[in-house]
Amino acid sequence: MTPSTGITGAMPTTDLPDHVRVAVLGGGSAAERLAGLLAGEGVAVAVVERHLVGGECPYYACIPSKVMLLTAAARTAIGRAHDIGAADAPLDRGDGAEAYRIAAGRRDDAAADHDDADHVRSLRDKGVHVIRGEGRVCEPGRLAVDTGEDSHELRYDELVLATGSTVVVPDIPGLAEAEPWTFVEAWTATERPASMLVIGGGAVGCEIAQAHARFGTSVTLVEGEELMGGGVEPETAEDLVALLRADGVDVRTHAEVSGVDAAGQGWRATLADGGTVTVERIVVATGKRPVVDGLGLEHLGLDPDDLADGHLTIDDACRVVDADHLWAIGDVAGIEPFTHTANYQGWVTAQNLLGRPTTADHSGIPRTVYTAPELAAVGMTRAEAEEAGHDVVHVVFDLADTARGSVDPADAGRLVLVADRSSRLLLGASLLAPAAGESISEFALAIRAEIGVDLLAELVHPFPTWSEGFGYALHRLRKAVGA
Repeated sequence: MTPSTGITGAMPTTDLPDHVRVAVLGGGSAAERLAGLLAGEGVAVAVVERHLVGGECPYYACIPSKVMLLTAAARTAIGRAHDIGAADAPLDRGDGAEAYRIAAGRRDDAAADHDDADHVRSLRDKGVHVIRGEGRVCEPGRLAVDTGEDSHELRYDELVLATGSTVVVPDIPGLAEAEPWTFVEAWTATERPASMLVIGGGAVGCEIAQAHARFGTSVTLVEGEELMGGGVEPETAEDLVALLRADGVDVRTHAEVSGVDAAGQGWRATLADGGTVTVERIVVATGKRPVVDGLGLEHLGLDPDDLADGHLTIDDACRVVDADHLWAIGDVAGIEPFTHTANYQGWVTAQNLLGRPTTADHSGIPRTVYTAPELAAVGMTRAEAEEAGHDVVHVVFDLADTARGSVDPADAGRLVLVADRSSRLLLGASLLAPAAGESISEFALAIRAEIGVDLLAELVHPFPTWSEGFGYALHRLRKAVGA
C-alpha cells in the first residue's frame, strides 16, 4: 500500500471555489489545524489534498503503530507475569502470528480502515473547502488543480505549503528488486513476516523492530551510526540498544548494507563488513525528504533543486524566506518533523494570517521513540551544545537508583541533562523510562521558558515515581554548574 500515488479518498470534492483568501497545498495535520482555525474566524480557505485528509499519521504511522506497540507490550507483560509473581507458572502467550492478525484488525479499526471521511467532514463542517486533487502553482496568486476528472483554476491571496515528506529509499544494489517495505507496509500488513531486516535505526526503525520482535518475528536492525543518529545522548542510545536486544532484536550499529540479492523465498543482504543477513522481508527506515517537486515553485522564484537540505526555509512567522505571500508548515519546512511540530506551526501561521503577530519558538520541541519503555529527548545534546559554543556541563543519572527503580528494575533507563554553566540554563534532556514521552514535557517547558537550573532543582516530584530521579539529577546538575 502506497499513500502517495493517485488521487484517492472516500469523499469527493463537492464545491470548487474560484477564489479564496488562503489556499493550502496538502491536507495533513498541519493543514487541518491551520484551516480549521482560519475558517472558524470567517476566512475563506481551501485545502487541496491528493490522498487522505489527515496525513499519514492517522492511517499509516502514529496511530496504527501505537496500537501494535501497545499490543506487543502486553505480550511482553504476559511473559513477565510469572517473574513478578502475577502468575504461579509461566503463561502461554499463544501463537505470535495469529496474535498479530488479531492485533492488525484492531489497528485498522483505529486507523478508520484508511477512510478519511470523518476528517473531511470535520473540515467542511467548519466551512473549509476541501478539494480532492493535485495543486500546482501556475503563476503567483493562481493554482491549477487537477481533480482527476478535470482541471480547475483556484485564485488565492496567501498560499500555505503543507505537502509533508516522502520516504527516501537508499540506492543499494538489488534493494529495489526486493520490493522493500516502508513504514506504510510495516504498519498496514495483516501478516507478520517470519524474519525481517530493518535498515535504519531512527525512531521509526526502532519501533518497527521492537513491535515485530515481540510478535515473534526474527528481526535484525542495521544502522550506519549510533541508534537515533546522534539525536539523543549516547547513554540513552545505549539503553535503547540494550532494550531492543533484550527483546531479541539483533542490533548492528556502525554497519551498512552494501547489496541485496534473492535467496530462495527471501532476500540476502550483504553488509559492508562481508557478513550477510537472510530474511523474508526488508524494511527501509532511513529517513524522509520534504515534498517540493511538482508544485510549480519556480513560478514563485524558488528552484527546488537549490533548496538547502531539500526543504523550504521559513522565518519565525513560518513565512517562506525570499518569497511573497508564501508560508510553509510541517515536514516541508524541515524543522523537527513531527506531527506536534506541524500542529504548532499551523497554529502560528493561522495567528499571523489573522493579523495577530506570532513567532514560532522551536527550542522546546520534544521528540519521542515509542518503544517500551520510551526514549524521549528535547533541546540539544551535549555534543550539539558544545558545537554551538556553550560552556557545557552535563549529568547522567541512572533511574535504577530510585525507589521506583528497585520495584521495576527492568524498565529503568537513564536521564542525561545538559546545561550552560554561565547562564545556568537547561539546554537539553534525554530520557529512557516508562512514559518518557509524557515526562519530557517538564524539561521542554524549562527550555522554552528559560527556567534556571536552580529553580528546577527545587521542584518537588512525587514519591515513588520515575520522576523522583529527575530531582536527584537536577540537584547534581546545580552542583555541576557551580555556585
